[in-house]
Amino acid sequence: MASVAYLLDTPSYGEPLSESLAEYSPAVIALCESPYAAIRRVRCYLHDGIARLEGRLPTFHQKQLAQEIIRRTVGVKRVDNRISVETAA
Repeated sequence: MASVAYLLDTPSYGEPLSESLAEYSPAVIALCESPYAAIRRVRCYLHDGIARLEGRLPTFHQKQLAQEIIRRTVGVKRVDNRISVETAA
């Protein structure tokens, strides 16, 4: 899979469980189905219905798309969007 997403035991640890568990997460599948390659590389950490998104995207529009993809995923109650938008030099 192109996306990197993890199902966390607790958000404070920051250590993922095995990637094989994450491969079947609906959030991972949703991100991997994005037509935007950059969105497929967004990291998603899940804990108790809260999805934390991390990574860099080229536009604010893609940041919002990633958030909406995750927000509509079954089991996600809240999205903590920490994605940064790359700025032109």
